[in-house]
Amino acid sequence: MAPTLLSLPSELLISILQLAITPSRPTHYPGPSTPPPTIDHIRQLHILSRTCRFLYHFVTSPTSDRALWHPLAVSLGIPASIPLDSILYAGTSAPQTRRWSEVVKLNYLWALPFPGTPALPKAHMIGNHAAPPVLDKGRRKTIELCVAGLGAQGPVFETAGVFASDRGTAWVKSEHARWCVDLDAGDKPAGGYSVSHGEVREYSAEKTNFKRWDLGRMEVEQFRILGSGLLVALGEEDGDGDGEKGVKKLVCVDAERRLWELDIDRDWQDMEDDYERWCKISSFCVSSTTIVCLVLRAPDKTFAKLTRLEFRVVNVRTGELEGITGFGNGKLSSHPHPGIQRRGNLTSVLDFPFLITDKYIISGWQGGELRVVDYRRFPPPTSYGIPLYLPLDENDPNSFLHTFSAITLSADGRYLGATTAKELFVVDMVEKKVVGRYGNGRRGKGNLRNPQDGFPSGIWCVWKEWKYSEGRSSSSSSLWEEVGMGVVYKQRLLAGRPTMATASQKLEVITRRHRWLAYALVCILCWQLGGTVWLVMAFVGSVTSVLYLQL
Repeated sequence: MAPTLLSLPSELLISILQLAITPSRPTHYPGPSTPPPTIDHIRQLHILSRTCRFLYHFVTSPTSDRALWHPLAVSLGIPASIPLDSILYAGTSAPQTRRWSEVVKLNYLWALPFPGTPALPKAHMIGNHAAPPVLDKGRRKTIELCVAGLGAQGPVFETAGVFASDRGTAWVKSEHARWCVDLDAGDKPAGGYSVSHGEVREYSAEKTNFKRWDLGRMEVEQFRILGSGLLVALGEEDGDGDGEKGVKKLVCVDAERRLWELDIDRDWQDMEDDYERWCKISSFCVSSTTIVCLVLRAPDKTFAKLTRLEFRVVNVRTGELEGITGFGNGKLSSHPHPGIQRRGNLTSVLDFPFLITDKYIISGWQGGELRVVDYRRFPPPTSYGIPLYLPLDENDPNSFLHTFSAITLSADGRYLGATTAKELFVVDMVEKKVVGRYGNGRRGKGNLRNPQDGFPSGIWCVWKEWKYSEGRSSSSSSLWEEVGMGVVYKQRLLAGRPTMATASQKLEVITRRHRWLAYALVCILCWQLGGTVWLVMAFVGSVTSVLYLQL
């Protein structure tokens, strides 16, 4: 019977496997002691794949990947309309092939809380040096994790995270300029942004054209650009005159028109509770389908006293509110020291920007720790703290713990990076342990947020080296094999601010080159005529032409 089953067409075999992993009970949200049906799906499919070699290769084959694993990803909370290429973190790096099976594995393991407080390794000191060059043509380097490091001197860098679509590079922003950090080809300017009254422009350092979004009478405070050409902006829009003050709005526009808008005071005001009546958006993150906003609530418009923090989930295409989630119930903090739990007024939510995947929010929380919240289900079935604790003074374990300055995720979504003034912590969210702790050489007692010691700012980069393997089987995730990794702290990027080259500037360069050609022809003619005066004139003309070309 087994040979007959295995000889069936692929379409029938996929249908049989889908039927085998379907639970007999209704797929409603279970109680806290019952595992969700999705876990049963994954376990059943894993058991079936270990039955024989044929089923293992069939379950892990690219041809059956979407049919078997995409329904499981949807049952985990991933929207069914998201294409595989639009997933923010799919469990694979840039050189690897994306699979729905890796998406399911990553999001399933993210939902599991930490079993305890992971041990902190000893800090490994990283100097300000570049990654070693790749000499072999069959190898390449990719930036897997990039996060800004605070400093008392130099520009303030911002990193948008590293995604597999960046193909191993990272984007760094300072003020309105951007750089593309590439460990193989070197850093290069990547254009920048121009924000004026009612207008946002994105331009490139290599092209004369630019993208423009018209926002009318809005003063833009924050904006995010999606890969589909949409721009989501938060700002204050002028009233209709007669002394009317501006209103806070969240809008989504494309290149031609405004798709939707939200009046924050009107649409999100709580008229039933005066204690939490007024709200404002502190920051927001976007994915291909969703906008997640961190909303602050207060009894008046001064926001001198915050009464509630919440996350609001908005559909990026329609502007409709899909859900509201907080930080969950339970005790104030899971930190083992009781003194930390009594400090209810401390929260690190506003100390650094939060992150989102296509399913989870990662942000600061009460007591200074990090928190993971599932924003695809309401109420969230997943909400746990990341027990990454470091006291202000390591010699005194009872001292108050510090807060982090920035957090980020790796390109595959497996590793979480968190920085302090002098260290980078790398947490494996799959195996639930701290796998790296690195120092940038900054000295000072304790872990102050940003001491004024003259230390320059920079960016942390965790890189991997890959080797091309031609003999790997078709069931493997990629033909690229990881062969090494390292960490660098870059204190200097390209000097200056990248600017947009205009057509007139290019025409001027061409004119200068033609003048240089004219001077060269005059020099040749003078040389042929001979004479001391002519030679002096030829020499002066040559020097002048070279200097003029360099201007």
